[in-house]
Amino acid sequence: MYSKGTFVSTDPEVHSKANYEQNFVLTLRKELAAIAVCYFDVSTMQCYLGQFEDDTCFSTLRTLLSQIRPLS
Repeated sequence: MYSKGTFVSTDPEVHSKANYEQNFVLTLRKELAAIAVCYFDVSTMQCYLGQFEDDTCFSTLRTLLSQIRPLS
């Protein structure tokens, strides 16, 4: 599957540290007040897992989404 979040350029200039751009793909699961998240950076193949309790306004989730800005 190709999408904006999973595409990684093979151009050497794009892979330089000066031009590095994170490509996070996110999945989440909600059960009652608990939210589990898994997101990974396709460019570096790093995976992050987490779980947290959130309020009814989903403030923690909104903060996380604004920080990592997933593409997919």
